[in-house]
Amino acid sequence: MKKKKKGFTIIEVIIAMLIFSIAATSISFVITTSSTIFKQDNEKYETISAANCILEQLQAKGIQNTNTAVTSDQFNSIEGGFFNQSTATDAYEYIFFNYNDLTSAPEDINNYISVDSSYNNFTSCKQYNYVNKLNKTFGAFIHINRSDGVQINSNGNYDYTWYYNNYNITVEVWKLDSSFSDGSVSVTSTNISR
Repeated sequence: MKKKKKGFTIIEVIIAMLIFSIAATSISFVITTSSTIFKQDNEKYETISAANCILEQLQAKGIQNTNTAVTSDQFNSIEGGFFNQSTATDAYEYIFFNYNDLTSAPEDINNYISVDSSYNNFTSCKQYNYVNKLNKTFGAFIHINRSDGVQINSNGNYDYTWYYNNYNITVEVWKLDSSFSDGSVSVTSTNISR
């Protein structure tokens, strides 16, 4: 009588290797996908934080009392910085910054670069040739739209001697070195009346 040798057959080994490779591929796919989602969420958080910070600084720029109407020939800080003439209704600006200088960069009007409305996308921002853009991680496109209004007097009539300005401010922020096609864009906006 012959004794059977104990061990695995070649078919059993091949099946075991196949099961192991399927499991390893699945685990690798889950880890890669999770890592990509984490990175994108992290970039999105940074761009949202940056957009909100810039917007808050623009809202606070020169505000003494948001309910105070100003005459048409008076200029507050936003107008003095972004509008070269009192008839302008739109200003389009770029600003490039790093996350850690976010508290100071938006405060200085010299950090803003006037562009036109066609620059409101990630590709244009990333390719914009500007010497101070070197070593900057983020780029922002800021659109400020101004419309004039008049104050209503106590009789319910328009008082044309007093004018005020309504501002709609939109901030789009991209991470310039992003590996994602949209640069993990974040957009925020607000309205201000002065």
